[in-house]
Amino acid sequence: MAQVTPMMKQYLDIKAQYKDAFLFFRLGDFYEMFYEDAKLAARELEITLTGRGQGEERIPMCGVPYHSADSYIVKLIEKGYKIAICEQVEDPKQAKGVVKREVVKLLTPGTVMDGQIIKEKENNFIIAVTAFKDHSYGVARADLTTGESAVTLFNDDVDEVIHEILNTGTKEVVVSSTLSGVLKEKLEERKQFTKSFEDEVEINDGYEHLCKNLQSQKLVQSFGRLLQYLIRTQKRSLDHLQPVIYYPSNSYLKMDSHTKRNLELTESLREKKKAGSLLAVIDHTVTAMGGRLLKSWG
Repeated sequence: MAQVTPMMKQYLDIKAQYKDAFLFFRLGDFYEMFYEDAKLAARELEITLTGRGQGEERIPMCGVPYHSADSYIVKLIEKGYKIAICEQVEDPKQAKGVVKREVVKLLTPGTVMDGQIIKEKENNFIIAVTAFKDHSYGVARADLTTGESAVTLFNDDVDEVIHEILNTGTKEVVVSSTLSGVLKEKLEERKQFTKSFEDEVEINDGYEHLCKNLQSQKLVQSFGRLLQYLIRTQKRSLDHLQPVIYYPSNSYLKMDSHTKRNLELTESLREKKKAGSLLAVIDHTVTAMGGRLLKSWG
C-alpha cells in the first residue's frame, strides 16, 4: 500500500469495502477497473486488458466509456455480478490532492431496475433468508421495481426454503455472514443466484410502518434483514416500498421447481422461455401488473 500512488490508495481503500463487487472507478470519461477486477472484467466483457505503471509493478487495468457504461453493466448483472459505481463527489478545481470519490450506488441482480434487464410482466425479487435457533426459517422478498414485499415462515424444512427461492425466480439471496449448516450448503450448491450478506435485522426508524401487518417478531426480523441490506446498498429513498404482506407457506399447493419445469408452467423445458409454456397460452393480460399477478399464481 505504501508504494502505490495516492489515487491508487484511494481506489484500494474503497475497493476494500466492496470486495464482492466490480468497482467502476470514475476517471475522466471512463470507469476504470484494476487488479483482479480488471482481469475478470476483461474476460467477461471481452474488452482489452491493459496496465498502469511500468515493469514488474505494472497494474492490470481495463475500462469502459462513461457514456456507454450501461450496456457493460447489463452484461455483468445478467452474469450474476455486482457493480459498485464510484463517482467524483468533489470539484477537481477545489480539491486538495486527490479528488474525493465514493460509491454512489451498488447494482446487483436483485436490485437492478434497468428496463433492459427487467421484463415488465415479471417480478424481480430479492430474497432474504433468516435461520432461527428453533430450526425455523424466515423468508422475506421484495421487488424494488413495484414496491411489493412479503414474508413467510418454514418449520425445519430446508428443502422447502430452497424450493420457495427457486419458485420466485429470484436472482439474489441475502443471508447472515455467519450462516452455517445444511441451508448454507444447499445455497452454495445453487449457481443461478447471487449470494449477499447482511447481519443487521433491526427495523430502522421511519420504516416501522412497513411491518404493521406482521404479528411475529420472527417475521419482523426476517424482513428486517432484507430491508437493512436494501438501505445499505441502494443509498436512495425506499419510500415506494409497500407494507409487508404475510402469507402462510402452507396456504397453497406446493410444487417443487423440478415439477414446475417439467410441466412447462411458466417456461419451456428446452429453451427456458415463456413461449411454448402454459403461461404463454393463457396470458391475455393487458397490463404489466396483471401479467405479474398471473405469473405469480404459477
